[in-house]
Amino acid sequence: MRTIHKVSELNGPLLDAAVAKAHGWPFRIACQPTILMTPVDCWILRDGKTDFEWAPSSNWAHGGPIIEREHIALEFLDGEWHAWSPGPLSGDGADSTGPTATIAAMRAFVANKFGETVELP
Repeated sequence: MRTIHKVSELNGPLLDAAVAKAHGWPFRIACQPTILMTPVDCWILRDGKTDFEWAPSSNWAHGGPIIEREHIALEFLDGEWHAWSPGPLSGDGADSTGPTATIAAMRAFVANKFGETVELP
């Protein structure tokens, strides 16, 4: 089943899945229950590789190269991170906010590719 999500509200594995989709990469969301009935632990597996957990919204080693390659601008203002991802034409692009630089940047990257919403499995 596929669900439409607001890009501005994406976090964790769903945001990472949206980033993979924006790249056009095959991916799947893997989850397993954690100890003591706490929330389920989920992560993104790119290209079907079971040994490669990918988290650009929380791991700078994964998200940093995207920020650099896409020329995403970051600024910390009024207690939150703001990001702008430039589009192919001057003056267009997408902006977003988040509690961390990587979350704000990945939201802006996804919004630049899909707009305000994205459909995910």
